[in-house]
Amino acid sequence: MGRDLARSSFTRRERQQYRGKVHRCLNALATMLREGAFAGDSEATTGLEVELNLVDQRLDPAMRNVAVQDGVDSPELQSELGRWNVELNLPPRPLPGEQGRYLEHHLLDMLAEVEKQAETVGKIFDLPEEAVLILQTVPYKGSLPTAIPTDPLIYRWYEIVNVYGTTIKELIHEEFGDGIMSAIDFSMDISREPHEKGDRVHVVMSGKYLPYKTY
Repeated sequence: MGRDLARSSFTRRERQQYRGKVHRCLNALATMLREGAFAGDSEATTGLEVELNLVDQRLDPAMRNVAVQDGVDSPELQSELGRWNVELNLPPRPLPGEQGRYLEHHLLDMLAEVEKQAETVGKIFDLPEEAVLILQTVPYKGSLPTAIPTDPLIYRWYEIVNVYGTTIKELIHEEFGDGIMSAIDFSMDISREPHEKGDRVHVVMSGKYLPYKTY
């Protein structure tokens, strides 16, 4: 974790070994939760972790998390493994009383610092005002009016991705390495498949594999 790697593709065996380590870690965490390892004599507390994705004016990942972290200069803002990602970690506070309100104010103060740094980056790179606003906006892609579709047919596609998305991702990464399947250089064929229990919708999707690039 946190080690710099010179390569971006891995063998199927290496991915299987990694998945095994993740499962062992999850099993250890489940045991600790079951046995109350996190429960102490102290009062209940809550903290907050917010991950922010850095994007440029085209909504592409902006590999500048170190520059943003240096500009904000706070131990509560940490860079993530992906260079387009930063994380706000607010320390735990007791749950009773007005602590929730203090947590909200603390978060707003930190987001204001990120906004200030986005404006600074905009001046350095001579970005237009609309680009500076985009630096502060959570990226959104797609044509649907809501995050979760309400049309019953489209919702089934959402359900497929929600249930099988992580499995699809792991299988693609096992076969091709770290990267994505293009939705631009992409084709799809939909046909009717006769079946004794009722006709089925047969879908074949083909998207170009795009490996992650480092800059």
